[in-house]
Amino acid sequence: MGSRRSQTGNIFNLSPKKRPRNDDGYGLSPKRAHFAHSSQQLSPKYSPQMSEYALQPVEPTKDTCFGALFPARAQLLCQEVRRIQLLPWEGFICFDLIFKDGPEPEYRVTHKPPEKYPRRDVGVLDTITTGHLESLRDLATSLSFKAVISSDDLEALKMSKTKKIIVDTSVNILGARELADEIGRTLKQADLQHPFYLAAGIRYINPQWFYAKDDPLDLRHLVGPSTVETDAKRISKLVASALGSLGRPSHLESRGALLKADVVFENLLTQLKHHQVEGVEFILSREDPFCLQNIFSDMKAHIGKEIFSDVHFLRAGGILADFMGLGKTLTMLSSVVASRDTAAAFQSRLNPPGGCQNVKATLIVGTSRQVIDVWAHEIEKHFKPRCLSTILFHGDSRVRSATTFLEHDVVLTTYGTLTADWKRSKILQGVTWFRVVLDEAHWIRNPSAQQFKAAADIKAERRWCLSGTPIQNSMHDLLSILKFLQFEPFTKAKHFDKHVVKPLLSEPEGGLKALRVLLGAIYLRRNSSHLGLMPKENERVFVTLNEEEQAEQGRILKLCQDQYDTTAGQKPSLRKYSVLFGTIVKIRQLCSNGVARGDGSAQGCSVCAENDEDAELLLMTESVCPECSRPLEKTSSGPLLVPASPDSALSPQPVSPLPARLSPFASFSSSQGDNTPDFSNSSKLDAVMENLEQHRFGAKSIVFTSWRRTLDCLAARLSNKNMGHVQIDGRVNGVERHKRLGQFQEAPDVRVLLMSLEVGAVGLTLTAATRVHIVEPPWNPAIEDQAVARADRMGQTETVTVVRYITRNSIEQKIMERQDRKRGLAELSLDSHKAAEEVNARLQDLKFVLDFGAQM
Repeated sequence: MGSRRSQTGNIFNLSPKKRPRNDDGYGLSPKRAHFAHSSQQLSPKYSPQMSEYALQPVEPTKDTCFGALFPARAQLLCQEVRRIQLLPWEGFICFDLIFKDGPEPEYRVTHKPPEKYPRRDVGVLDTITTGHLESLRDLATSLSFKAVISSDDLEALKMSKTKKIIVDTSVNILGARELADEIGRTLKQADLQHPFYLAAGIRYINPQWFYAKDDPLDLRHLVGPSTVETDAKRISKLVASALGSLGRPSHLESRGALLKADVVFENLLTQLKHHQVEGVEFILSREDPFCLQNIFSDMKAHIGKEIFSDVHFLRAGGILADFMGLGKTLTMLSSVVASRDTAAAFQSRLNPPGGCQNVKATLIVGTSRQVIDVWAHEIEKHFKPRCLSTILFHGDSRVRSATTFLEHDVVLTTYGTLTADWKRSKILQGVTWFRVVLDEAHWIRNPSAQQFKAAADIKAERRWCLSGTPIQNSMHDLLSILKFLQFEPFTKAKHFDKHVVKPLLSEPEGGLKALRVLLGAIYLRRNSSHLGLMPKENERVFVTLNEEEQAEQGRILKLCQDQYDTTAGQKPSLRKYSVLFGTIVKIRQLCSNGVARGDGSAQGCSVCAENDEDAELLLMTESVCPECSRPLEKTSSGPLLVPASPDSALSPQPVSPLPARLSPFASFSSSQGDNTPDFSNSSKLDAVMENLEQHRFGAKSIVFTSWRRTLDCLAARLSNKNMGHVQIDGRVNGVERHKRLGQFQEAPDVRVLLMSLEVGAVGLTLTAATRVHIVEPPWNPAIEDQAVARADRMGQTETVTVVRYITRNSIEQKIMERQDRKRGLAELSLDSHKAAEEVNARLQDLKFVLDFGAQM
């Protein structure tokens, strides 16, 4: 292997020479590598005369982890690794490290099989890490050491034909809390890292971590592989700093006159807030040639002229990334009104020979029919009649000729319809639009997806993106948006990497300044402080599964293990992913609904469960649903993608469309009949109902859940209690949805709104509610944030209380941990996406969430 240097400077002198077997018969020679040696006497616990290692489970006094030594290396015996049974949900495996004295002392990596089988040696630790542990010899009887190794590495090892192999590992150091300071001093040169993994019940206090207070806090929320500081993490922090520090763009100060206030205000039925007026000014300034030239000159001065040698002007447009609830829709529509004269002049221009017809309309693209209906409603609600002529381009009734667009100011369509038109008639691509606006623009984050290609192919003079979360996962999200905006030369990753990312690492201060200039040129983001809202109150209600639910959870995990065993030795694949995801779906439903008595089959989210054109086309190139991470497969009858059934976890089954929900006080059974399962034995639903009943005569409540069955069962319970409610999910059409929302907002006897989390997360204003119930933590935390923003938004005058229900000792607690990590900084890697790597990353995500099963 040769000599390798770790990130912290460790040398691993792992000799490749063959060695004879030693006396213990495992083929691990104490002369395999050069180890640190000490003449100190050993504790009897580690006596080399002991014929078998008798390390006991962590005693109560060893309930604290002081951090991890990383990177470390271990040489493992493949034949011993093959004996170890790996559970499907285990992302990491912990091995006891036991000292063995000799001419060259070493730490053996050992494994204790279940039941009566003796402990066995699996491998040996590298010399440098052994030296660090040797420095703690005086505390040996008070400490224990755990080697943490990725289960993926161990699976690969099982397939290896070699006898030994060297793998990466980290070493957790555990002991009594009072030893923290001494360990921190002794290992001051070792740089203790956050652990990759910790067993349940172990707190984490790192003596080398800076604590603001004298009493160190438990750092367990930092446990996980993504907590290791990497270049991507450092870049993430700097990008977050840049985004957070962007205030009012300087070029607005002298160009406020661009906002034709009289034109806008005389057509408005609603008074704009100050931040919305500023938003309109930003949009108009980014479309004004004089302002664009000033911005361009500023960019060249701060970033360097050489990068712009082939760029002669900036495209008009940008990103409006205000926090949810600040009224981005009204801000953009006001900009459309303010620029109607300019749009009309654009349409009247002579087209170049062979060129496309210019149209004055602004094309607005939304994620679904529901969202574009919201845009149409906002026009009707906030502007005088006939102020903006609007047409929907959606469904079978859409126009067949582009000349129709000449008569309108706004054209509304969806990503699905846009993609279908791009593949066939190209009506939307057959004209040059005055302006194109992508709502929820993070939907084009995958540059290989058809919806990105269809959007990028639109011809428009001005291009805009609206998104409260423009960077959800990686730098690719932002790069995709820059490509759509045609923001040259930063549409190419190599330019962004060279002139922005690398300077952030080599010269953070200068790189951060360049990044602020770049983002400040196209990006405006304001937080909720502009609304003057009362701070949200957050409550967590912890639910304990009853005996029947716990037994069902154990049965689901056993089935998962049996199914996963059939994939042993295979590389990360959609098959493995489907097994784990199906298990997660079942346990999440169990936590929400209890043990079903009847048909409790799962349905997907509002994206992957809907049999409509928008859903079909958005998922055409996806292997998993981008919203709920459900695995998808194509049906034999056509290109429609449907979710793999969680009951088989491997085979896809179609999701049938269901009838619309009931009106507020209708009988529950009349709609569903005998097909509705009985979830009467549900600890979670009991807790939700108890909370709703406590406030039935006070605040109005919205109840969000990912499962339609949960909505149906809560509706039945509310009806039995004579509590006025309405229900909205993917089965409710637009007209009926609008009617029910009006009832909830205005009718005093309608106290509860039951809503599908995905359906209700976007584009609605529900300020009549002051209590928001999240029945289960959603897979995507951005969906939850959007749902809460339906009530906690502009127009809300009361304090909003968010009640989150979490099942103890279950998958839901791990999903909450995942949420906290995902709400942290996205890893802004510029590496190209690869399908295998993406499946593997998602597989690790599922293992992290399911890991609670190993601790039961």
